[in-house]
Amino acid sequence: MCTIGAIKMGGKFFLFKNRDKIEPEKEYIERKEGHLFIKSKYNGRIAAGINRGGVAFVRSEVISIDLIKKIYQKWSSDITTVIPKQTHPIELLVTIFDGIKSAMEAVSFLLGSKNRFKPSNVILIDKERIFSLEINEEESEVKEVVDSIIKTNHFSSLEFGPHEDGDYPSSFERERYANSMINGIDTLPKLKNFLASHENKERDFNICRHFISSTVSSCIVDPKEKRMWYCDTSPCRGKYKLYNLRK
Repeated sequence: MCTIGAIKMGGKFFLFKNRDKIEPEKEYIERKEGHLFIKSKYNGRIAAGINRGGVAFVRSEVISIDLIKKIYQKWSSDITTVIPKQTHPIELLVTIFDGIKSAMEAVSFLLGSKNRFKPSNVILIDKERIFSLEINEEESEVKEVVDSIIKTNHFSSLEFGPHEDGDYPSSFERERYANSMINGIDTLPKLKNFLASHENKERDFNICRHFISSTVSSCIVDPKEKRMWYCDTSPCRGKYKLYNLRK
C-alpha cells in the first residue's frame, strides 16, 4: 500500500517512495560495498535500493480485489497473504543487482525470467532513463518515462487487480491527488514537502497517510550522485538522513 514515483528536476532524475503499512513496521539501511538497501526488520523485504552503477528501484504491491475488501473491513491478519510459488520481483533482482549497469539491463533481466511474479509496480531508474514496469504471474508491461510518473497499488495496463475507484478507492484517489501536484515540483525541498503532504488525515488518499494505512518511511534516491535521503517514520513528523554510496 505504497506510493512510488520518479521525477525529472533540474535536468536530473529522482526516484521516491512512501511506504505505507496497516501495522507498524521498522526498517533499517543495509549498506554494503555494492549497494544501499532499505530493508524491513520484520521480514527482510527490500523497499528500495541503489547500486554503485547508479541504478535504483522502488516497488509497490498490487493486490486482489478480495484482499482489498478484507483490508477495508480491517481484517488485518490477512494482509500478508502470499500465493505460493510467487516471487517478489525485487527478491530476484537483488541476486544480481550489484553488477547491473543500467535500468534497461534490470528491466531485461526481470522480463527474461520464468518466475511467477507477485503482482507489482516497479520503477527502475538510472541517471539517464526511467522505466515503469507492471508485472505479475503471466504478463508484463514496460514503459519508458520522460518527465514524471506516479504509481500506487493498481495496474494501468494489466488485467489483474482493481480497475476503478470502487475496487480500491485509496489507490485511485492517491494517484490522482499525486498527479495533480507533481508538475509543480522542481526542487528537493518541494519534493520532501510533497511526500509529507496530507490534505485530510481522515481520508486514505493522502501521500503521507495516517488512516487505514500509515506511512512508516519515506525515501528519495538520486542515481546520478549515488545517494539516498531516508526518513524512518512519517515524513510529516521525521527528518531525512542522507546516505551516500560514493563514500
